Amino acid sequence: RPSSNQNRVEDMRNCLAWLLLTDSTALALSSSQAASLNTAKFIRLATVFLAGNDLFLDPGIHTLLAALLRNLLDSGLPDLGLSVPGLSSNHEFYLQLLDQFQAVSYGDELFSAFLVIALSQKQPPAFRRTFWTEKPDLLRSITLKSEHFKPEHVNLFLSPEETNLDVCVAYFGALLDKRILPKRNPLLYRIAVEQVKLKLKQSPEAKELAEFQKFVLNATKEHELKCDLEIVS
Repeated sequence: RPSSNQNRVEDMRNCLAWLLLTDSTALALSSSQAASLNTAKFIRLATVFLAGNDLFLDPGIHTLLAALLRNLLDSGLPDLGLSVPGLSSNHEFYLQLLDQFQAVSYGDELFSAFLVIALSQKQPPAFRRTFWTEKPDLLRSITLKSEHFKPEHVNLFLSPEETNLDVCVAYFGALLDKRILPKRNPLLYRIAVEQVKLKLKQSPEAKELAEFQKFVLNATKEHELKCDLEIVS
């Protein structure tokens, strides 16, 4: 007689398999309707990580979830600024995902991908601020490479420039404290480096930006980081 946990695994596999079987891009939708649908799909898929502490680690569930995410990303990144029916706050949901990742993820790359998608520059800044400033202990565990995403999606992490200076300070802090390293955390490292470089190249019209630029230039001592940030001694 199968255990309740086995039943949960089988039920989840069947649900995801059905979603994959019936998944299709609705070409007749307007761009705004398609974006809303894509975002709702993303949120629904992400709930799998909250359904149980190790449910997503089942090989069958993991494979199906990865396939569904690939299909979803083929039609573009979700827009977490859009409301999702049945969910009071996308940001609060994201906080739950971050806490769950910290507790049970074991650095799983698929789980990491769901978190990192919220860091693109097309997403509301609250997601980046929460990830980089409030959850710095997570950074070491996210080992994704740029190759885990399509080039056009990677570009959305790198530009346009970050407008929230607190997030920029957190980018640089993660680089300086080696919470992210180029070999261990290549995608996060690239995001942080590119965004800090953009800030260094900006005309320092605001006092806060001028102070940030001065801090980066004075605090960066390591040769490799200087080279990556294109700081000339």
